[in-house]
Amino acid sequence: MKTALVLGANGQDGSLAVEHLLRRGYRVVGLGRQPSTRIAAIPSYTYHCTDLRDADLVRTRIATERPDVVLHLAAVHGSSGFQYEPVFNDVLAVNIGSLHAVLEEARLQKLRPRVVYASSSKVFGNPLPIVVDEDSPRMPTCLYSLSKITAEELLNHYDRHHGISGSALYLFNHESERRATTFFIPRVVAALRSALVNGSNTKGLRITLQNLDFHCDWGSASEFMDIAVDVAERAPAGHYCVATGSTWTGRTMVQALFARHGLNYANFIDAPSEVPAPGYFQVTLNKLETAIGRRPRQSILDVCENMLTASTTDA
Repeated sequence: MKTALVLGANGQDGSLAVEHLLRRGYRVVGLGRQPSTRIAAIPSYTYHCTDLRDADLVRTRIATERPDVVLHLAAVHGSSGFQYEPVFNDVLAVNIGSLHAVLEEARLQKLRPRVVYASSSKVFGNPLPIVVDEDSPRMPTCLYSLSKITAEELLNHYDRHHGISGSALYLFNHESERRATTFFIPRVVAALRSALVNGSNTKGLRITLQNLDFHCDWGSASEFMDIAVDVAERAPAGHYCVATGSTWTGRTMVQALFARHGLNYANFIDAPSEVPAPGYFQVTLNKLETAIGRRPRQSILDVCENMLTASTTDA
């Protein structure tokens, strides 16, 4: 039985990755800052409450578990507009330092785990290039994206000089019912649920969104994490864009989602008047498809329907 170590095992991505790994027969060890795990206790899954800012704790876990696969899915990360300057020491420690701890301890222990690191589309700048692929220039616009570029160079260094195979995944927007409620898609789904429950009686229940006229490529977090495991298992060392290849504006996506239920979103969501959306882009996924024989397929509309069903069930 192979062993997989997941950093950030309680987050949206980490918890989904744990579930995919368990389904594939791995013994999984999860690390996270929360005192308890969101994954049901089973013999093949062990969770350790771990401060990932502490490199020695991470190194000890690598030496003890000797994993075949490491998925680094932990990050100091916030929604749009988040200010990273006040928490930059934590950004350094979690986004970069804990990855270095994994790679360096693997070097010292003469291990060769396959390391997959969750990077971000933000490394390509804002606005994104019209065509985005793995060779697009890196243009960091915040300390978060700067940390992701540094982590990518760490992977390159340990691959070139120490033979530790690593991949950074440039993850474009991906959603699930586990996404924090402050993010855009969960807020939209909450507005739709309220509309379906309350009908036209929406006084005091409308939500306000600051902007709907932007471009985005949204996908399924569960599908993205299943692909991350595929990359760990069979892709050549290297870095990969993970996206659907379908670019929406926020407005057309929200309009289409509400229309599925026979509703006009404007009756439930307050937003500025429509203006031309700047910054159109298209993600090219040829490298990912060549490496693992697949690409994300699930539409953001279907993801939202799954989130709606989950929120209705939990209500």
